[in-house]
Amino acid sequence: MKPNFNTDKEFLVGIDCNHCGTCVKVCPRDNIKLDEFKPVYGGKCEFCLSCINLCPQKAIRLRKESNPNARFMNENVTLKEIVTAND
Repeated sequence: MKPNFNTDKEFLVGIDCNHCGTCVKVCPRDNIKLDEFKPVYGGKCEFCLSCINLCPQKAIRLRKESNPNARFMNENVTLKEIVTAND
């Protein structure tokens, strides 16, 4: 089921983004590309929040996020496993 709003517009990328590309690698919909300054969302977001939760710089957040430092990482799955699964 798709959310009833454009989820791509719900994301903010802060100045602490170091252009590492982790968000691109963990997106299961191949929805994120890197431009010369920041990640750009392409309109296919399923709101899985992998880009937020796995950003090593915590540079991506939701516009209405009440606790921008809260992040979730499943301790039973490594970042490498997620990236490999998306290849």
